[in-house]
Amino acid sequence: MRDNHSNKGIGFILLVAICGSTFGSSIPTIPFTHVETPIGLNEVRDLKVFLAVINDNNTGNVERGKKGLYIGPDDFLTVSIFFRLHMDTWRLALTYNNVTSRKKEYRYDLIFGGLSKHYEKNGIEVKPELGLVWKGDCGGDDLQNWFHRGKDLPELFVPYCEGGLAAFAAAMVSRPIKLSRPCEGILTSSMEIRLISDLVPSRFSPMLGYQAEVWPGRLQVEMLAGARLYMNEIDEYSNMVRSGTFAAVNAKFRVYENFYFDTGIAMFPAQNLENDPIYKDKDHSYIPQITMVFSWNSAWYGLYNYLEY
Repeated sequence: MRDNHSNKGIGFILLVAICGSTFGSSIPTIPFTHVETPIGLNEVRDLKVFLAVINDNNTGNVERGKKGLYIGPDDFLTVSIFFRLHMDTWRLALTYNNVTSRKKEYRYDLIFGGLSKHYEKNGIEVKPELGLVWKGDCGGDDLQNWFHRGKDLPELFVPYCEGGLAAFAAAMVSRPIKLSRPCEGILTSSMEIRLISDLVPSRFSPMLGYQAEVWPGRLQVEMLAGARLYMNEIDEYSNMVRSGTFAAVNAKFRVYENFYFDTGIAMFPAQNLENDPIYKDKDHSYIPQITMVFSWNSAWYGLYNYLEY
């Protein structure tokens, strides 16, 4: 029996507050679907809001799992929820991660909170960030097993690890380039460096992405490739991840005026991940992350800004 119910309550209050937030703005919109949006970068001085859910697999149900009809393990980062608020050049980021290890039989939740500022000069964008990461019990077991019950999947009961608090400093440097026909779109090279005092290993990630509008004013497609390279090892985290390459693809739909919906999948390097015992054995050297992002005013906003784990 866990004795940190107060921490779990605080975590739930935080998530409810995030999901209940609503923002408005008088930013100009495109009123007609046949009007093409110009190829270009987002304005810095505006308002952007992002709310996303990221899941780790697509098992479906027990029978599909037994047949091996799934694309990843129900392990490591099983679900993630993040919120982003951009106001002018300032950016607030809150992220919740539910982490499990079937092999080692433990779990924990992570909450990241960071504040960054956007700078741009000579076509190069720089975003330094400072923040905190909290590790503990925020109700991830209840959330995961609620999903499992809804999909007729076995529930997972493993104890929580000890918690803690750490600080981090990060920086993202990117160089977006507008391309002309026949490859009209935006090509972005970027580098992220994240230094964390404890709980999660530090890393750096070079990335290259390409965005194109395939249905003017309505649909953008993006492809991203890069590497996730870790600088150190941290107990209870590093045994499930490894340095390696990753790839992602994303579709961004303009639903109504400045409201957008994104959906995509990313494949990240992983290790020591296991299935529920009733499933067929597979070697999960990569873990899929399936994203659903609801956002305001996010046209031409790249994946490299909000890929999380």
